[in-house]
Amino acid sequence: MDRIDELLDRVTEVCPLPKTASRVLELTGSDRASIPEVARVIATDPALAAAVLRIANSAIYGGGGNIDRLETAVMRMGLRELHDMAAAMSLFAAFRNRGELLLNLHDRSVVTGAVAHRMAKTFGGVQPNVAFTGGLLAEIGAMACLSVDGKEYSRIWAATESSLDDRNRLERDRYGGSSYLIGGRFLTRHRLPEALCAAVGTESDAEWETVDPLARVLGLARLCGAIVLWAGKTGNRSAAAERLMEIPLGLRGVELDGEQLFELCVQAGATAEQAIRTGR
Repeated sequence: MDRIDELLDRVTEVCPLPKTASRVLELTGSDRASIPEVARVIATDPALAAAVLRIANSAIYGGGGNIDRLETAVMRMGLRELHDMAAAMSLFAAFRNRGELLLNLHDRSVVTGAVAHRMAKTFGGVQPNVAFTGGLLAEIGAMACLSVDGKEYSRIWAATESSLDDRNRLERDRYGGSSYLIGGRFLTRHRLPEALCAAVGTESDAEWETVDPLARVLGLARLCGAIVLWAGKTGNRSAAAERLMEIPLGLRGVELDGEQLFELCVQAGATAEQAIRTGR
């Protein structure tokens, strides 16, 4: 057993997946599942039910706030996407602790999801809703590391806030792999789609010209989301635009200047802000 498997075994012990979520994942992964049956199971977990209704009513799914029945929400999202979304929401719930709140990983994940959705919708090549779910799960490996190694992982995060490459390097030294690789393997354990697991698990120093489009969108959304959150904290818009322009074109994949890319991210951030506020 390698060091990552040992860490993931500890995660399972410390943060077991809620029973309702396990049942939803089992149902939505089956060819025999029905929408009413899935809705009935979700209804037994108020937090998960609220999350499903919130997402179904959000701009991500073109909602106008008019869905108030779980069965309608499940129908709008679709069983396949609900499987992945239920996994994301349930994992958030499992990892919701003081350490996660201190590092603001939930907000960072929602912003990353919104940015990934906007980029996929604007540039094509990836289904926007898949990109959104991938963004939600983009820091699940960091949540896993934090859940079993809180004090030391918080130190890694604090020392490398401005550099994903430095963070990944320190994570490899301590855990045998980066939090991105750990996150991808964690999702594989929970039988999420292979392409989604691979995209979440793609390292920050990957050869971006050769990776899957979903992995490229998530890689760019991770960087842009972090920069947008930093700009919101410091109020330094011009520096944020400059940092966006420093992202390699091979990862950006689009001919946008820093201001245009920043505007795209700000628009996505407005969607994320509503989801974050509602989720408090």
